[in-house]
Amino acid sequence: MLSYALRRLAFALPTLLTISVVVFALMALAPGDPMAQLPLTIPAEVRAEMRSALGLDAPLHQRYGMWLWQMVVIEPRVAIEALLGIEGNDATRILSWQTRGPVFQLIAQRLPQTLTVLGLAYVLGIAIALPLGIWSAYRHNSAFDRVANGIALLGVAVPPFFSAAILIYIFAIRLDWVPSIYDTTLAVTDWSSAWAQVRQMALPVVVLSLQTTAQITRYMRAAMLDALGQDYIRAARAKGLSERAVLIGQAARNSMIPVVSVIALGVPQIFAGAIITEQVFGVNGIGQLLITSLQANDLPTVQTITMLLAVLIVLANLVADLAYGLLDPRVRYE
Repeated sequence: MLSYALRRLAFALPTLLTISVVVFALMALAPGDPMAQLPLTIPAEVRAEMRSALGLDAPLHQRYGMWLWQMVVIEPRVAIEALLGIEGNDATRILSWQTRGPVFQLIAQRLPQTLTVLGLAYVLGIAIALPLGIWSAYRHNSAFDRVANGIALLGVAVPPFFSAAILIYIFAIRLDWVPSIYDTTLAVTDWSSAWAQVRQMALPVVVLSLQTTAQITRYMRAAMLDALGQDYIRAARAKGLSERAVLIGQAARNSMIPVVSVIALGVPQIFAGAIITEQVFGVNGIGQLLITSLQANDLPTVQTITMLLAVLIVLANLVADLAYGLLDPRVRYE
């Protein structure tokens, strides 16, 4: 399995390289100038020096090569040196045009907020979706199945910004149970602040987990319906196995094979959903950083975040492929 994983990573390198070229070209050719937001009183020679400091006067291929070198070599080295407590050198890092600070430093500041909300939402969505899909298929055409399938269809059809607005109106404005804006400065120091953190996380987590639950429930239900009609399920029942053993040990395990891809590839999707959700609830995370960087024409930050999402998608595909071998003994990595 290790050799297979290494081969898949080697095959992924040309894909990531192609994505980096496309992302950099699209950002470089996009309209706008980072100097346009500066006061008009700044002399032209000072603007030229600032453009030179940002590397905007260099040819496109040189800028791409420098950015790629910073992404692949300099930034990982800086991160390793920071973890080991080694004092770093003066290597040029990827700098934000908006803050003039390192982009990865901005991402590291925003990432905990995003991971807290997204991680809890995704785990909650999976924990609800799997048993819901299994039981819905087992009780096919029952009242429970119809209700669960209807809720799943609604969750897939309704976009996050609309469900967020509805939940804010009901639970934050009308009932006043939870706050509508996420306070990123809140520090958890006692039970009172911990409860405040739970209350302000409730709506973003529910909005993000709703779509995850709906999508995985539909896939799990469809896979279970297919598995429950197979001959090996009838054979297991004929041998006298309990319904629990047949449902969980036989049908559910085989049904997880196609669902694993949905779960793994859903990680980048929930990051994309967080871009809108963080804007709605004021979560100071990666999604909000991407939106503000786009509005400020901060191309290095946008390029870096987009590239990191591409890496996440490739790694999610690899995790899904490796999980097949654990669920299906017929899959061999040779």
